[in-house]
Amino acid sequence: MHTVELVGKSYMISGSSAASDAIRELIGKHSHLPIETNANQSVYIELRTSGNEMLLHLINFEGLWNSKAPKKQQVSVNMEIPPGVIVVDAHLTSPEPQEAELTNEKNDHATPAGKVNQSPWPGQTTPTTALTAAVAAGAKQIEPKVLKKDRGAGKTAPLAFTAKGNRVSFKVPLEAYEMVVISTKPR
Repeated sequence: MHTVELVGKSYMISGSSAASDAIRELIGKHSHLPIETNANQSVYIELRTSGNEMLLHLINFEGLWNSKAPKKQQVSVNMEIPPGVIVVDAHLTSPEPQEAELTNEKNDHATPAGKVNQSPWPGQTTPTTALTAAVAAGAKQIEPKVLKKDRGAGKTAPLAFTAKGNRVSFKVPLEAYEMVVISTKPR
């Protein structure tokens, strides 16, 4: 490919949008983009593969320099999957902590950390902290059976997706960082 204009130099020196458009037009004819998205330019996207998994990293840098930026944005992604495979699962993972949930055996319901839970003693309420759970367990009034979140652990959740032909589509609720893990298997 060849162009008479020095668009690369113009882009590198000034960040010219006209030079950027010229480069995109010149290279776009010869390149293939496997990912389509509505993400704004402050979102960095990277695709990796590991065995039968495709790992899509999304990083939103806007919040670093713009305090008025929305905390979360919904990013639509439509991406190509390799030939000869089908998508069997998609999960969203993030290092951002999720609310801890404590389930007890007596009333088998979950209460997010820091929220008020009904006390086993009439007329009292207790915040569900790890210390309160331990005290409650020791008092044998509530016996915790599941602590669904450890401090420092991130979140993992199934991600709804649509697979059609050789493409898969999904929406990512992006705050700062999310990773989509797409599991595939041979057709």
